[in-house]
Amino acid sequence: MNKKFSTLAVAAMLAFAFTAYAGPGHVVTKLAEGNNGKQYQLTTYHNDKVQYLTLEGHDKALKLTSAEDLDKIGTSLWCVDVTRENEGKNPIFDFTNKAGKSVLDVTVGGWNVDWDKATYSGLWVDKNEAHVGGEVRGWEFTPVLGSDAATGGVYMFGSDAKPGTDADAFAASTSLNKKLYSLNSYISTTHVATLVWDEEAQNADGTKGQIKVAVVKADDLNNSALAEIQIKFFLQEAYPVNLTAEQFNTILDTQDAEEKVKMTFDKDYNNTEVINPFSTNEFN
Repeated sequence: MNKKFSTLAVAAMLAFAFTAYAGPGHVVTKLAEGNNGKQYQLTTYHNDKVQYLTLEGHDKALKLTSAEDLDKIGTSLWCVDVTRENEGKNPIFDFTNKAGKSVLDVTVGGWNVDWDKATYSGLWVDKNEAHVGGEVRGWEFTPVLGSDAATGGVYMFGSDAKPGTDADAFAASTSLNKKLYSLNSYISTTHVATLVWDEEAQNADGTKGQIKVAVVKADDLNNSALAEIQIKFFLQEAYPVNLTAEQFNTILDTQDAEEKVKMTFDKDYNNTEVINPFSTNEFN
């Protein structure tokens, strides 16, 4: 197919791969326990840009990617599974990347022996860029799963993140009512793994800056020095984009381009007896 398709149009068509977006480009205000059946973007505001947590295809490296550099939207989409913990504990979030089909898991092997130690006590930072494929998964993120009430609700990312809130505007806001959260995973009863930003790390293309895994004492999670490098996110619905033929045929890099695509509509025939050729036939 040579046409470009809006994700708003094809999302509902490809039911086995997509769920129609309830509010494109909006901040997520509520999630349910279990698999939420949709794909979201983990968004932050860094270096005066809205950036998404993405997964590099060839080496499974975690990246921060701005919208203008996002050539494969599937790398920024994450399925979210939520597990409620015992009373008094934050829910646990598991993320699976849409394009890479990889779980957001990292390794902390050798953290107290091989990693560089920071300039203050209680923080160890990996020397290498963060990659998925490790023993640490299941992240504390937002303390509440939120509400979708139009008014009077308790929203996942603060009182400014009401239903219908534009994600870009929210990301750039300096309001004290904006709540972004780090991803934290306990590796022991006393230490936590988290994602941080190393501004000086050198990349192969000559640019600087990498996501790295850090281990910190649980009691030091609110340390001001950690706050300077710790990456904090919110969840958003993806904005509408134009899909290229390749993105359409591969269903955002989840199948080979040679495989067939079959659309699904809701309601399929729009209360008529006319056969819908797009949902009846497979094509590429």
